[in-house]
Amino acid sequence: MSGTQSRRAFTLVELLVVIGIIAVLIGVLLPVLGRAREQANQTACMSNLRQVGLAFIMYANENKYCLPASARGSDVFANDWIQYRPGDDIDKSAIAKYLSKISDNGLANGSTGTYPNKTINLKILRCPSDDVTFRVRGDQSPVAPSTAYRFSYVMNHYLGTGYLYQHINDAPPYVDISGAKAKDAVGKITQVRHPSEKMMLFEETENTMDDGHSSPDVPTAYCNLLAIRHDRRRANAEPVGGFTVVSLQVLHNVFNGSFKGNVCYCDGSVRYTSRVEMHQPGALLPKR
Repeated sequence: MSGTQSRRAFTLVELLVVIGIIAVLIGVLLPVLGRAREQANQTACMSNLRQVGLAFIMYANENKYCLPASARGSDVFANDWIQYRPGDDIDKSAIAKYLSKISDNGLANGSTGTYPNKTINLKILRCPSDDVTFRVRGDQSPVAPSTAYRFSYVMNHYLGTGYLYQHINDAPPYVDISGAKAKDAVGKITQVRHPSEKMMLFEETENTMDDGHSSPDVPTAYCNLLAIRHDRRRANAEPVGGFTVVSLQVLHNVFNGSFKGNVCYCDGSVRYTSRVEMHQPGALLPKR
């Protein structure tokens, strides 16, 4: 008899059992890992928004408490909070120097959306879960991609010295296509009542985003919705193209209103807030 002992090989059944156990473990672990990764991204996004919000406050402190303009796509102001268009210079954004050490080369951004040789910290302006390379509103047109907004955060249009505020003294009183009334706008952060309750910035859903300006009013036929990219329990498909929201009840029932995204308030705090909470007038109108 040989002095070496023969090894018993695994049977096919044993191999199949081991493979089955591994498959079950993978099935259990992958969703957990996915949730953990998304939670980390949500935390990073909150940190970004907090830094951007503090930059707004620092800008206001150095400019007689006036806030920058909201970077509306069709209205260009020298004090737009973010200069994102091809002909703009993103290093000249109103809040740029509060986010990074700026060494501006004086050149325009160009049409690639990559902002080469610019020194503003672009990562702070982008949520890690937001695919900024594609926008539903912008990239489906043969012309618009060069002007598509490649960032994640937008400004409440009732705040700042931008387009809505410019109409504050109009007669008759100015009402925007979104339903926003210019009389409700404020130019200075010191004019905001209950700043810890009033939204200044938020991460906008990729399906409604087209500039650094937001029209979050409800009811409206032109609602810029809070992103819920960190909340994977979505009950309904997100709107594509059309996003009429006729009431908070419709927002809740049709547009995933109970789900949450990151919102920066006028005191610089950032909270994980539901759409229904953020899109109500009490959170949007700074004078209330």
